[in-house]
Amino acid sequence: FLMGHFLMGLSPLHSFYLAITLTLSSTIVVIKSLEARKEIEAPHGKILMGTMLLQDLVALSALAIFTSIAEPGSSSAIQIAFTILKGVIVFATLFFAGKYVVEKLFEKIAGNIELVFLAGLMWVFLGVIFSEYIGVILNFIGIMPDASGFSIEIGAFFAGMSIAHLPFAFEIKDKTRSLQDFGLLLFFFTIGATAKFSKELFTTPSFYLLILFVIFATPVISGIIASFLAIEKKR
Repeated sequence: FLMGHFLMGLSPLHSFYLAITLTLSSTIVVIKSLEARKEIEAPHGKILMGTMLLQDLVALSALAIFTSIAEPGSSSAIQIAFTILKGVIVFATLFFAGKYVVEKLFEKIAGNIELVFLAGLMWVFLGVIFSEYIGVILNFIGIMPDASGFSIEIGAFFAGMSIAHLPFAFEIKDKTRSLQDFGLLLFFFTIGATAKFSKELFTTPSFYLLILFVIFATPVISGIIASFLAIEKKR
């Protein structure tokens, strides 16, 4: 934030965007690295998993809040309050439905792993649809006029979190492993295909300043935080 605001001359809001972007890491890359090294159950692996989960929560919250701020017609404080309330409604609905409805459904089809896999995918799609159309539902009820829904990413995250505690979560994860790898490939391919670079970008000192910060400052800051947590260095 300080680098963006004072060194790059960005506004406070844009500096906050930059700070959030540089702070977050790619969860799927970290998880894949830990799985390949078989360190996901190690103490540092569990700490990284918890950190990645917290970062995902922060990223999704920031994404929802930034989207609500960009919507015209109301003050930022009201939009943020409505966004938080919508998130609570969506997650609570999916959580209790997953606990008392989906869990019983899984118990009935537990003998067929293929049906468990399809039921898990079905629940994710339903969660995405419910999250995307929560604004329409609230408008129809009359609770929040002119409310909008959440993005597909936020809906999928809510749906996954709502069934992560179920005893069949590991079976679903194992069956979707190949699907996750294919989705990861499409994700990075889409980012590379849609990214637009200009010549001015490579002639701007701020571009190289950000690269140096990510490469050098991020590991140093992470190491300092880990030292305060009394995490032993791996030899």
